[in-house]
Amino acid sequence: MVKPSGKIRTITTRCHACQAYIRFDRQPELFDIVTCPECKEEFEVIELSPVQLDWPSDLLGDDEWAIDEDGDHPSDGQGA
Repeated sequence: MVKPSGKIRTITTRCHACQAYIRFDRQPELFDIVTCPECKEEFEVIELSPVQLDWPSDLLGDDEWAIDEDGDHPSDGQGA
């Protein structure tokens, strides 16, 4: 974004893992993947105004949030 004075506004948000500032040189787009410069954790842009980040859903295992037919989590060992 450009301020009336011609200066580019710096967009920042905080890392969920280490609380470091993550700065954007340009307006991010939804679902962009960004890396924290301090802890190297990856995040996905989920909101644009204000910029909000979350851990990318594709980094979670496919069965991490899955529930089987009995309503049990497959990794809890109680479903089968």
